[in-house]
Amino acid sequence: MHAKNRFWQIVSVNLLTLACGLSFAETTESEVASPADKTVQAILDKGYKRVAVLPRVVVHSADNLNKVVGSNTVGALSYAWPDELYESLIDASVTSNGKFAVVSEQEILHALKGKKGEDVGTEEMWKVIREKTGADFLASIDVTDPGPSQGRTGAAEVKRVVNGIDLKDNSAVARVRQEYKKSLSDAAYAGESFVVREWKGKRLEATGLTGGLLFDPGPTAEKEQYAMLAPQEHPLLRDDFPYGLGIEVKGQLRIPSVVEGQMVVRLDAGDEYVVRAWNRSEREVFMGLYVDGINSIGVKLERPEQTPTERTWFLRPNPDARRISGWQKIDPQTKQASYEKFVVVGASNAVASEASQPGGDGFEDNLGLITAVFYSYGMDDIPKTKGISKLANDNIGTGRGQKVSGGVAGYDVKAKQKGLLLSTVSIFYRSSKWVNSNPGAPAPEMALGPMPKSDTGSAAKPQEKPTPDTPTKPAEVPSKKVKNSENDLPE
Repeated sequence: MHAKNRFWQIVSVNLLTLACGLSFAETTESEVASPADKTVQAILDKGYKRVAVLPRVVVHSADNLNKVVGSNTVGALSYAWPDELYESLIDASVTSNGKFAVVSEQEILHALKGKKGEDVGTEEMWKVIREKTGADFLASIDVTDPGPSQGRTGAAEVKRVVNGIDLKDNSAVARVRQEYKKSLSDAAYAGESFVVREWKGKRLEATGLTGGLLFDPGPTAEKEQYAMLAPQEHPLLRDDFPYGLGIEVKGQLRIPSVVEGQMVVRLDAGDEYVVRAWNRSEREVFMGLYVDGINSIGVKLERPEQTPTERTWFLRPNPDARRISGWQKIDPQTKQASYEKFVVVGASNAVASEASQPGGDGFEDNLGLITAVFYSYGMDDIPKTKGISKLANDNIGTGRGQKVSGGVAGYDVKAKQKGLLLSTVSIFYRSSKWVNSNPGAPAPEMALGPMPKSDTGSAAKPQEKPTPDTPTKPAEVPSKKVKNSENDLPE
């Protein structure tokens, strides 16, 4: 279950043009305990019985569209935010003593079949939702993103509004505005690539920040840190960046193109691929790996700040590559470990579509993104802290390929936990048709680093088919321990 009020920093905009002259409650986040409370109060005050949630954010850009990112500048957040809203409204309905119910994601997905992003805000779409689900109230989220402001980073704040729509007459009955500050984790999940902190000898230095809370952990500090992020190029364009990320097909590394400062690799429907990650530093790191916003371990829609250590990958200080061949999970009944290979499919069949129920043709413009977020291994040698605890118009995503037995080896709960966010790297994947229409310069050799070797220690020839990899076994975790705590235990 998502943290109920984490979402309640959300968004909406053009839909209110549908208001038919009726009065509606409007407020800002500062005037109420949370936007969720305000939305629920509107539902209860007006006696709505069946509540639906639009399953993705509608993004409006105030800047010229980046042809890699397209109109969806918030990436996987565009379905993570509505998913959190959905969960929060379900919680509220349970405690409402039967005063209202929430329409299931599956019903909304079915109702929106054939609809597109541009249909949002039309009376026809509201009519479809009302007639096919019986909903009388719709909660909707819009975002207005000012676009890039510093170098290749995005604006530190986006405008978000939570709208309540009366589906009986298509009028707006509630609105909660917010200037939402993005955090480092938000930006990483949206597909931005940057360096925050780097090891200099035995000391961690905040080389990517221009000031502020340099080493404070937690979401509050991360918002301030993102606002202080220095302009910078994509980390893979640096010859001294210690971590690597690459995409391999049939044993060969795909050379990415650089399009408007983003790394783009060519993948087509039917391609099985392997994600390769390596660590050329002298320290262990944890790495969260997200494909189309879905965590590669556990196969869940999961934002970086929600990801526990046991659903991250461990990278030892070794330039050899770790090969991650597919979606890793353990059957909750049989406890059998397995993974399903990464394979490129049509957008409507992508795993992200299964997990988030984005709904409708044209609601999948947030697919085509592979993100690695690197964290320190614990908090050793880190300066004392205060203890604050449409991606482009392409039409592909990553689905489930062949199922392979074995895989998830488990996690040593006695090992250290992930510490501070060090850096994040995203690679966009696009079809040959898209790449041919949006040519870029080939990535320089330094973007790939030296040809990594396999985890077995043998050199990998370009023609070799990679050996499937699995999450870290307990034996691979460094032996140095820290005291167990309640937070160390798996979910």
